[in-house]
Amino acid sequence: MICRLSSSTDVRDVVDGLNEAGVVIVETLLSDRIRADLDSSLGEAPILGHVFTGQRAKTVDTVVKRSETYRRMLMSELFSGAVGTILGANCNTWRLSASSAMSVHGGDEMQVLHRDEDLYGTYVDRSPEAPHYAITTILALTDFTEENAATRFVPRSHRWPMDREADESKVITRR
Repeated sequence: MICRLSSSTDVRDVVDGLNEAGVVIVETLLSDRIRADLDSSLGEAPILGHVFTGQRAKTVDTVVKRSETYRRMLMSELFSGAVGTILGANCNTWRLSASSAMSVHGGDEMQVLHRDEDLYGTYVDRSPEAPHYAITTILALTDFTEENAATRFVPRSHRWPMDREADESKVITRR
């Protein structure tokens, strides 16, 4: 089960949900205002695609530069408190490695199931017992649905051995 929390929730509830399921949903976390900040950029972006991210998507990079609301969200107690608690003693500080927005235009296959840490290969210990070193966040500006080939989640898979693969019966698509 994916924990659904309000944007006024306590940091500890977000951390507990992430530790338990590996994913939480924080409802209405400024998404309307951030979407408004990005409307013109997304409107101007061409529909392009990639095998991994989808063939029918508009992408805008450097959201952190384009949206004051997004920057405020990153620095909020809820966001920075949760990140700081999860990364804890493993990091002196944290950094944002990417900030992009994607508008998916449907008609694509679902993205292949993957772990975001896979890009680090054998450079870091990725076992379930290892300390956390990265957190991926997705700010949904529209609902996640099967029709728009939205990101899918496999709750508790962050506790699986690295060689275990998810099967479709474990996937959560709708939020």
